Amino acid sequence: FENGVDYVGEDSSKNTSAVAKYVTKEVSLNSDGSAIDVRITVNLKDVENVKVFYKTKKSSSQENFEDINWTQFNTNGNPDTEEVATATNTISGEFEEQRSYQELKYSAANLQNFSSFAVKIVMQTVDPAYIPKVQDLRVVASY
Repeated sequence: FENGVDYVGEDSSKNTSAVAKYVTKEVSLNSDGSAIDVRITVNLKDVENVKVFYKTKKSSSQENFEDINWTQFNTNGNPDTEEVATATNTISGEFEEQRSYQELKYSAANLQNFSSFAVKIVMQTVDPAYIPKVQDLRVVASY
């Protein structure tokens, strides 16, 4: 996934190279947060095919949110615990069942206090016949 002269890594603030990604809008908090907890429900062939990133705007910062770089959860974008795609995971819409989906958890704690944040999910694959599907996204910021 990291080939080519014009490749831009997903931790860059703008114009990154991944083709399939979902980016939340900037979420502003009434009171500062210092932790982010993300749960996604996915159907995928390999857990490595989904990477999750976050970015935060520090409290009282005047920085433009769009210029803040992304940070991978758990330093590599993978879930908190090592997960294996469930045996029932199928990508075909014809045969897909709800039990093919599994929940993955990502968290970052003890962050510098922030007043807003965003989350980015990057979906990638080496086999276009088996693309990852994200069904649910739940994000909680806490102090």
